[in-house]
Amino acid sequence: MATGAAASRDLEQLRSLLGSARLSDALVKFVESLGVESLADFVGLVESSKYESQLAELILDKSPEKGSMLQLARLRTAWSEASAAIQQQRKRKLEGVAEDAEEPLDPVVAENLQSSWQRLYGHRLDIHLTPSDSLLGRVYRELQRGTASLIPARKITSLFHASLPQPKTEVALHLSLKLQVATEPGPVRDLADYYFRLRILANAYCLAGSHKVDSVLHPGTQVTFSPLEINLNYSDQALQKANNVQAPPAAQLAWLETRDLHTRSKMVEFLRMSYPQGEALFKALAETELLWNSTSQLPVLTSPDAAHPSGSSPTKAGRKDRTCHETEAKRFPELVRAVNSFLRSHCPDSHWTSVAIAHNQFAFPHRDSANLKDSSNISMAIGTFQDGGLLIECPDGPLHISDNAANTEVRAAALDNSHKPVIFSPFKLHSSLPWTGDRMAITLRPGSASLGPRECTALEGPILEDTVSYLDGNAVAKGFYDQCRAQGLSFCARAMALLGPCLPHWRFRQVEALRLLAKALRPWEQDLQSLMAPSVKAVAATKKPAFLLACAILSRWPDLSNALRFVTGYKVVGEIENSGLFRPVQPSEDPSFGLPALLGQAAVDNFRLLQDRVKPSDLDDELRQTCLDEIALGHARGPYSAAEMDAESGIGGWRPLERFMILQSDKCRPIDSGKRPGHNAAARERETIYTTSVDAFQPLLLLVREWLSCSAFAQGFPCFARFMIGTEDMKHAYRQCPVHPDNLCVTCTAYWDNVAQDHRFIVSQGLPFGLSSAVLCFNRTPTFLAALCRRVCAAPVLQFFNDSGIADLECARGSAQAAMRACFSFAGAELDPGKSQPPAACRVFLGLSANLALANSDDCISFDLKPGFREALADEVRAILSDGRLNSGRASKLRGKFGWAASGTYGRCGRAGLAPLVTRQFTDTSDELTPALRDCLRFHLHLAEFVPPRLVSMAQAQPRPVRIYSDASYEPSAQVPARLGFVIFPSDDHVQPLGMSMDISDAVLGRFQVRQTQINGCEALAGVIIPANAPDLLRGRDIVWFVDNQAACQILMKGSSSLPDIAVIAAVTQLLFTRLGWMDFKIRGRSPKAAEQGGEFLIADGRKMFKELDEAWLEKVYDSDVVYSTAEFPMGFIESLPEFVQPAVEPLAYGALTQALKMKVDFKTELRWEKSDYDGSKILQVRAMPQYPVIRHHATGEPCWWGSMHSHAEYLRSEREKVFGEAQETTGASRINKTDVFYGKSGDKVEVDWLKHLDKVTLDCAIKVKMEPGDMVLLDNYLVMHGRCPFEGTRLHAVSWFKSPDYTKAA
Repeated sequence: MATGAAASRDLEQLRSLLGSARLSDALVKFVESLGVESLADFVGLVESSKYESQLAELILDKSPEKGSMLQLARLRTAWSEASAAIQQQRKRKLEGVAEDAEEPLDPVVAENLQSSWQRLYGHRLDIHLTPSDSLLGRVYRELQRGTASLIPARKITSLFHASLPQPKTEVALHLSLKLQVATEPGPVRDLADYYFRLRILANAYCLAGSHKVDSVLHPGTQVTFSPLEINLNYSDQALQKANNVQAPPAAQLAWLETRDLHTRSKMVEFLRMSYPQGEALFKALAETELLWNSTSQLPVLTSPDAAHPSGSSPTKAGRKDRTCHETEAKRFPELVRAVNSFLRSHCPDSHWTSVAIAHNQFAFPHRDSANLKDSSNISMAIGTFQDGGLLIECPDGPLHISDNAANTEVRAAALDNSHKPVIFSPFKLHSSLPWTGDRMAITLRPGSASLGPRECTALEGPILEDTVSYLDGNAVAKGFYDQCRAQGLSFCARAMALLGPCLPHWRFRQVEALRLLAKALRPWEQDLQSLMAPSVKAVAATKKPAFLLACAILSRWPDLSNALRFVTGYKVVGEIENSGLFRPVQPSEDPSFGLPALLGQAAVDNFRLLQDRVKPSDLDDELRQTCLDEIALGHARGPYSAAEMDAESGIGGWRPLERFMILQSDKCRPIDSGKRPGHNAAARERETIYTTSVDAFQPLLLLVREWLSCSAFAQGFPCFARFMIGTEDMKHAYRQCPVHPDNLCVTCTAYWDNVAQDHRFIVSQGLPFGLSSAVLCFNRTPTFLAALCRRVCAAPVLQFFNDSGIADLECARGSAQAAMRACFSFAGAELDPGKSQPPAACRVFLGLSANLALANSDDCISFDLKPGFREALADEVRAILSDGRLNSGRASKLRGKFGWAASGTYGRCGRAGLAPLVTRQFTDTSDELTPALRDCLRFHLHLAEFVPPRLVSMAQAQPRPVRIYSDASYEPSAQVPARLGFVIFPSDDHVQPLGMSMDISDAVLGRFQVRQTQINGCEALAGVIIPANAPDLLRGRDIVWFVDNQAACQILMKGSSSLPDIAVIAAVTQLLFTRLGWMDFKIRGRSPKAAEQGGEFLIADGRKMFKELDEAWLEKVYDSDVVYSTAEFPMGFIESLPEFVQPAVEPLAYGALTQALKMKVDFKTELRWEKSDYDGSKILQVRAMPQYPVIRHHATGEPCWWGSMHSHAEYLRSEREKVFGEAQETTGASRINKTDVFYGKSGDKVEVDWLKHLDKVTLDCAIKVKMEPGDMVLLDNYLVMHGRCPFEGTRLHAVSWFKSPDYTKAA
C-alpha cells in the first residue's frame, strides 16, 4: 500500500509540473498514455543531448498538438525542470548528503503543491495560516516516505512567523570563540494559539496530500489523501471541546494538549499502516472519543448544563454545549418555520420535538441513549456533496463500526440518506460516513427521556417548532464565536456568576485584546478618513469605521454596512438602508418619495408655507444659541440667508427642516421637525426600532442568581454578589453620525433669528434630531456597541437610544462600565462624562430610580420615579388647583407626565381619570377648572403622594394566591334591594375564610347613570368594597378573583370604562389595589344557565332582508363592498409626548400592533391612523378586508343579506347603550371592541340615515326564541343573522361551529 501511495504521489508531482508548464490537457493525456508515471519516466523518454528534437519527434508530432510551436516550447521547459529535479536528487545521493527532513522543498515541488491546492480548493492561504517552509518540507517528506511522526505543537509554525527575525542564543567557547544557536520556538500561549497551530498543521497535511489514493476504509474507491474538511473539523472541534471545559485557562490548555497528542499519535500509527491521512485521523478520533468527552483530573465548576443523566452518551453530552437550542431558535422564528415546513413536506407522517442541523460536521460513533423509549430518529442529508451516508450497527452488515464503550468493532451497514429521509433506531451505534463537498445533515428527534420539569411541560403542548439547533463546521475559531451567537445577556449572567471576583482581571484582558485590535487597525482608519467627504469628515473624523467593521465581522453581527456609513454618510430620505437589526415593517407604497418628492417646485411651495410656520417665540435666544453652538462644534455650517442657500443649491434645490424648542424640566431641547415639511413622508423605512427598558434588570439578575447557585465560589448566595447599576450617555448623540453629502440639501434647518429679525438656515452635517429615519440610522451604532460589550466583555449593557444602564456585581469594581467606556472609545463614539453615574445600588435610569439593593435582602428590586419628580408633580397639581385654571397646552403636558408615571411606577391606576384632561386638550375653549378636572387632578395628586414604588419580585417560589368569589343581584321588579356578597379564601390554609354580604343603598344606586339595569355597576362595586374591608388579607398577595359578570370583570381589569360612573369605580379599584400590591385577574367560567329576565335569541332571515332593504342603497353598498373596523387601540399618549419623539414612537406602535395582530388573528387586516369619535384622540384602527354585503347561498343559490353591519355600526351600538347600558365584552356589539362600518371603495362611514333604515329592516325581519337551560339552536350562517336581547341577571351559553350540511340530500 505504501508503494501505491508513493506511485500516486509521483504521478501527481508529474501532473503538477506539466500543469505549471501550461501544457494543454490533450498533450498531458498523451504523455500519460505512454505509461509515464513519474518525473524520472518523463526525463528518460529522450536522450538528454537530443531532448529538443526528440521531444518534437517522439511526443509532440504524435500527439493531438502536432505542429504547435507554443506547446513544443512548453514541453521542452517542462522536461528541463524535471531533469534539474532528478539531477539534484542524484547529486545528493552520490555525495552521501542526507536530506534534512525540515529543509525547504525544491521551489518546483513547492509550487506544484500550491497549484494542486488551488485547483482542488479554489483559494490561496493567508500567510498567517500557511505552513512554514520547514514544516511543509517535513510533512511532505514524511508522507512520501511513509515515516510519519508526531509533530509537537510548539514546532508548528506559519510562514509569517518563520519570516520574523528569530532570537538566537550565544554560547561562549574556548579561545574567545562564540557560537550563535537558534532558540527553540516558544511555548504555546493559550487555547487560541494552540487552535491556530492545529489549523496550520491541517493546511500542511492538505498541501502535501491533495492527491488521490485508494481508500482503506472503503475498498474499491479513491479518496483525497488529506481532505481539508476532516482536518479543519478536527481543529474546530478540539477548540470547542476545550473551550467548553469549565476550568482555568492553563488547565484548559493542558486538557487540550493531552488529548490532541494522544489523538495525533494514534493517527501516526494508522498512517504507518498505510491509511490515507484523512482516514487515519478519522479512525484515531473514533478510538479517542471517550477521552475527548471526559474531564478527568480537572477542577470542574458544576453548572445546570454539566449534569448528564445516567446512560446518556458522552457524545450527546458534549454536543449539548455546542448547540444553541431554544434561545437561538427564538431569535430566528422565520428560519424555524421554514425548516419545519421543509421537513414536513418530506416527512408528512412524522413528529419531532427537536431538529439538529449539522453543517459539514462529522458524527463519530455513538448512541442516543437519552432519547425517548421506543422512539426513532430521522436523518436526511442535503447539499452538493459526494459519498457520505449513515453507518449504523447491523448484525448482518458488510462493514464495521467502532464501539468505543466495549473497545471492539461491530458489524454495520451503510444507509443512503442523501436528499431523502431515513428512519433508524437511535439506540443502535451509528456515525457519519466520509464525504466530499458541502453537506448539511438534518436529524429529527422525538424527544429526550431525561428532560427536566421545564422541558417536560413544554412537551405536553404541540410540536416544538422553536427547538432548532444549528452547527457550522466552516466557522473559524467556532468555540469563541459560540459565546457571541448566544443571547448577550445570558452570556453576561453566566460569566458574572462563574468568574465572580475574577471579573475585573478577565474583563481587563478582553479590553486589552480590543485595544490591540484597534491599534493594529490605525493605518486602515487613516486610509478611510482620507476617503471621507469634507462634510462627513467634519462629523466623523474621530470615528473608527475599520474597528467597527472588524468587530462586526468577528462577532458575526448582521449589520456589516453601518461602519461604511461613517465614511460615506447616512442617507435620510428615499430608501432607508435596512440594517436587519430591528423589527421589520411594511413600507409605504407611495411612489412619491426621496429627493425628487422634496425638491423642485415642491420645495418652493414649502418655503412659502415655512415663512408662516416658523415664527418668533419666547425661546428665540436659546434657539439661536443652539444653532451657533452646533456651528462651532462642526456639526453644522452657516448661518445662511435664503438667498445664500439659493446661491449654493439653486432655487428649489433645498428643503429645510423646521427647528423649534421645547422646555424640559432642566433644559431647552431643539427639535428639527421632519413631519411638517414632509421629510418623514419622503423616507421609505422597512424596519422600526425596539429598545430595552428598566424591566430588563429583573431577568438579568435572576439569570445571575441561577448561575451563582451552582458556582464554585460559594454555597447559596455569595456576599460578593451584591448588584450595582451605573449609567452612561452619548454626547451630542445624533450629531455623531454624518449625513450623506447628497442629502445635505434636505438636512438644512430653518429657525427664526431674533437678532437678524429674519429666517436663517444652518446645514446640519450630523443627523438631525426630529427625522424618523435618523432614529433608525443613529441606533445602529449604540445597538452594536452595547452588544459588543455584552458579548466580548460580559458587560450587561442595557441600551435605550443614547442612554445606557450597566448592571454589575459589587466585586467587579466597576469593570463592566469601564469596559463599556473603552469599547465606545475604541470605536470613536463619544460619551458624556458629565452624565456618567458610577456603579451604585440605586441609580436613576430612563427617568426612574432603579434600586437593586433589595435584591439580596428582600428578593425584589424596586422602581420609583426619579427623586423630586413626585414632589414637583404634586406641587404643579396643587398650583393648578389653587389657580383654578388649566389651558390646553398645560393639559397636554400633564397627560404626558401622568402617563410616564403610570408606565414606570403606578401601573393601571395611573391611566385612570384622564378623560377630563383629554377633553381640555382637544375640545374645551375655556381655561376654567371643571368639577371633573378637579377630581382628576386630586386623584393624581393622591397617586403622587401615596402610591409606593413598584416592587418586582425575584423569588423563585411564589406563594399560593388569594381566591375571591363575588356576586351581586339587582331585581327592582321583585321589590328587593340590590345586594353584593363575596367570600375570600386566604393563601394560608390556617386562616379562616372571610365572607360578607350587604345591601346596596338607594343613595349609592342614585350615583349611577339612569339605565334599564344596574347589574354591571353593582358587580363592579365589589372592586371597591373588598379591598376596603379586607386589606390585610390582600396586601402583597397574588389574587385570583372570580367575578360572576364578564363585563364587570373586564372593567376592573382595564381600570377604565367609557361610562363615567363605572369608570370612577374602576379607577378607585385600581388605586386601592395598587396601595396593597400588584394583582392579576383570572376569569373562571360557570355552568350554562338562563337569564333571569330577557335574553331571548334573535334570528333574522337574510333572504327576507334582501327583499326589504332599499334597492338604491342596496346597489350602492353592493358595488362598494363593506369594511368593518374590528378594534381601536388608543394612541392618545403619543400626542402627549414631545413632538420630536412622536415620529419615532408612531412606527414603533404601528409595527408592534401589526405583529401582534398577525399572531392573534388568522385573517388579513389593515391598520389606519384615525381620530377617536369619543374624545378626538389619536387611535390605531383595525379594519378587516372588504366583504360582500350580499351573497348567494352556495347550495340554494338564493340572494341573502350577509354580514354584521347591524351589530358593528358604532351609531346603532351607541343608540342601544343609551337604553340598555354598556354592552358586555362577549357580544359582537362590544363597546370595548370599538367596531364600525365603512364603504369599501371610499372608506367613508355608512350614513346614519341608512343605518337607521338597516336597523328597522333587521328588527322587522327578526324573530325571538326564548331559550331554556339545555336548549340548542342550529343556524345556517349563510342564510340568517343572529343575536340576543338584553337581559337581567347572569346568563352563559356555549357556541360551536360545524361544517355546512349537504343540501343536495334535502327533500
